[in-house]
Amino acid sequence: MPCIDPAPNWWQSLKAQQLVVDLPGLQGIITADFYAQIREADSQIPATVIDVDDAFAVDIHLELTVSSPLQNLLCGYWCISVCLESMCGPNRFRFPRDSATPPGYCCVLVHFDCNNTYNTTICVPGGVVQEDECGAPYEGTVIVTLLSNCKRPGKENADPNDPATYIPVGAAGSLELPLLTFYNDD
Repeated sequence: MPCIDPAPNWWQSLKAQQLVVDLPGLQGIITADFYAQIREADSQIPATVIDVDDAFAVDIHLELTVSSPLQNLLCGYWCISVCLESMCGPNRFRFPRDSATPPGYCCVLVHFDCNNTYNTTICVPGGVVQEDECGAPYEGTVIVTLLSNCKRPGKENADPNDPATYIPVGAAGSLELPLLTFYNDD
């Protein structure tokens, strides 16, 4: 089942996480805030308890600020992924890679250009995340990395959807999701 769109402006009630810019001379010029929420795929309401048989979605919103004419020169990709780790067992997942059959790439590439805001949703089908007979708590983290439009040496003919094709720029961040509980109602 595909994910429905999130509620309009869903991020306005959340606290922003700042992207860390590790580019000498550009720390005060380039800033970015990002937000994330998790919800059931067929609902616009945030959720922290999800049945393992139900699809779920992670919505990500980014706001980029470039306080110089450099904004018109910047282009590349946001590499966005979600990691879930069970607090009670060995289960670890990275989405979108673990939500595709066959497994896909580690992140969603969102092209960025002169715009200031970017949105994406990572949809995960039901049955991917596992739990035990008592339910399972998971820690979730959204990871955002900025990649340039430039390809790595030797990757000129590589798949353009593969994030390993592009050179990291030096800006990244992570945001912890609320503690999640996955259960099985069968």
